Amino acid sequence: MEVKLTESSRPVLIPNEVIIKEQSKVEVLFEYFLCSDSKQGEYYCYLTSHRLVCVSKKNFAIPLAYIEGQKAAGGFLRTHRIEFNVRIKALPQYLHEYMPQALMPSMISMKFTVGGRDEFLTQIDTACRAESWNKPIIVEQKQIKVEGYGIGGIKQALKEDTHDRNQTLSAGFKDLKSLSDKSRELKNLASKLKQMDESKDPELQEIKATMASMGFTSGVTKETAGKNYIPQLARELCDFIKEPLQNNGGLLPLLDAYCIYNRARGGSVISPSDMAQACELFESLSLPIKIRVLAGGTKALSLGGQAVENLTRSLIEKIREVGHLSSKEAAEIFKISTTIALECLLLGENQGQLCRDQGLQGLHFYYNLFLRN
Repeated sequence: MEVKLTESSRPVLIPNEVIIKEQSKVEVLFEYFLCSDSKQGEYYCYLTSHRLVCVSKKNFAIPLAYIEGQKAAGGFLRTHRIEFNVRIKALPQYLHEYMPQALMPSMISMKFTVGGRDEFLTQIDTACRAESWNKPIIVEQKQIKVEGYGIGGIKQALKEDTHDRNQTLSAGFKDLKSLSDKSRELKNLASKLKQMDESKDPELQEIKATMASMGFTSGVTKETAGKNYIPQLARELCDFIKEPLQNNGGLLPLLDAYCIYNRARGGSVISPSDMAQACELFESLSLPIKIRVLAGGTKALSLGGQAVENLTRSLIEKIREVGHLSSKEAAEIFKISTTIALECLLLGENQGQLCRDQGLQGLHFYYNLFLRN
């Protein structure tokens, strides 16, 4: 079964799916009915609530609903492994577009060359018993009593339809204790709102943005990824931070990126040292996000290797057009942070294309007219 991956090679999760455990360097062996064994190679494996996802040059996924008779094998002089049978079964209707039927082996053997077999097997057993795939997200439709007809009746119906959701959000924000008590209800509400993405209602969009800002997502953790935590954190961070970078001219100060990412994770925050280590791996993992040290010493994340140079060129052209700019004015025009704007202006100055004027109205940068000659 084919697997859709993010740009950083992590699996794209289906609705209601969460990652339970990750394991590196797992050799996979397929056995087809009436056929010889077929070695598939070494994989990075993700165990989710719905699937076993194996990522390498050839990616594949096995629905947990198909797995039977999982058991531990090997030991002593043989590599520890997990063996299980694969039997195709009917899946819930809502999963058909995410898990289309495909040719499956009759048995799979997973060799754990760097350990971790027993914990992985325990998690498989737990996930199979939970049968999360049989619990689809259901958007409950509340019966609304409409007093009257026409526009007034419709507005009243919408008001009543959102009343309970507003009460839930208000109660959740009263204090940390009530937020903790309401967490399950808020998560269910977030799932319901996720199914209503096509709605353009401003009030609904504001509620959804609030839920997203509260971080009801399952980020990679040391418990799920083990010793692969930092590399997988780098991949997840790359997937997450790409959109904020696109919305900020391709550059973000590392401190801003850290705050945005931790806000999305909610209570499962990461430490600054974990963030720094993950960013240092971007280049070695061939990820599209780069970490840069700008002219003034500020560390920043950039989308591609030329983001700083491209933004600096745009600033210079704008200064030639309008005459002069301060870092605040540049930040407002290009929708970037003031820190990044100042760093790019300083880079333009170091290149000799800009010159500064420090006066009572602050620091402004002008185009170097001597370059015209």
